[in-house]
Amino acid sequence: MNLKKKTGRSAVVLVDEYDKPLLSNISDRKMEEKNRRTFRSFFSTLKDADDYTHFVFITGVTKFSKVSIFSDLNQLKDISLLPKYADICGITSEELVNDLNGSVEDMAEASDMTIDETYNKLAAMYDGYHFSFKGPGVYNPFSLFNALSDQLFKRYWFESGTPAYIFEKLSESGALVQEFNDGFEVNDARISNYMADENDLVPLYYQSGYLTIKGYDDVFNTYKLAFPNDEVKYGFLEALLPKTRRSVSSDNGFSIQALLKYLHDGDADSVMKALKALLSGIPYHEGRAPEDEQEWRNIIYAVFAILGQYVRAEIHSANGRSDCIVENRDYIYIFELKEDKTADEALQQIDDNNYAGPYMMSGKKIIKIGASFSGKERTLSSWKIA
Repeated sequence: MNLKKKTGRSAVVLVDEYDKPLLSNISDRKMEEKNRRTFRSFFSTLKDADDYTHFVFITGVTKFSKVSIFSDLNQLKDISLLPKYADICGITSEELVNDLNGSVEDMAEASDMTIDETYNKLAAMYDGYHFSFKGPGVYNPFSLFNALSDQLFKRYWFESGTPAYIFEKLSESGALVQEFNDGFEVNDARISNYMADENDLVPLYYQSGYLTIKGYDDVFNTYKLAFPNDEVKYGFLEALLPKTRRSVSSDNGFSIQALLKYLHDGDADSVMKALKALLSGIPYHEGRAPEDEQEWRNIIYAVFAILGQYVRAEIHSANGRSDCIVENRDYIYIFELKEDKTADEALQQIDDNNYAGPYMMSGKKIIKIGASFSGKERTLSSWKIA
């Protein structure tokens, strides 16, 4: 490399995805430490060439310890949350309208949609990223450009490759998937100081794009983090099913498409049999009961949340709703799932709390389902339908 001192021409150095070799070996401590030493050597050399460099820009998903990797680069400035840089990594709504309107019009025509419908669909799928509490929301450029080029609403970014460690960390943490949909309240230190060997999922998922800033409380200086858009939300939930800690067999008799058909036909018993097939296909290991129980809750939640793409699906919250209420053209299903209790108790709770009350005048048939999950058998043991 032929560099000249800053008095003449000097070099601009870009290190993109610096952390990939570390994250790829996150479960191999020996290899990870070897890579860390390589990083320290590289950045030390880069520091020695300071007289010949004009600008150094480093990007990555996670922030590993500055002491162990960047100790020689003591003048680094973290711009991750600064408002003035909030829109450098995406496409703003104004840029979409001013510079790409022709492509949006072509997509609208190809999709048999109005211009407004196309803009709204693009926003729902690919917009919603915020990198500062003051900055504008931005579209994922990779997904947006591919969608406009192909004239299809696909999950381009999510399908380009989801790192295995994302789901490994989720399994290790025992976190509830529902929390990702409901959102997290965090301070800026928590989202900007992730270390790969910690078990806190929030900064990892924020820095890797699965969560983004959705609000800011200037009284308590806290951020609200949640899924940015439908591409990430539903891609994440669908990927969760086969990529949980113990993989779900593809021939266990479960599919979202089959479940939707059963719901459409009013076949509640087949709905429950499909859910049982899903849970029964997970090979649990002895001595892991608490984490296993958490996993079945995550899987059931993911299934019901995914249904929200196709039918109206409300998930349990603090206001006393049933565990899930699914509504389509002809039916309203009210689910209540109990662990190591009877299906009768679950069904009774639906009646005692009058979960069906708000839907009595809907003109649709109401189907109440009380179900029991057996901690011993690790599956749905019984259910009753009324």
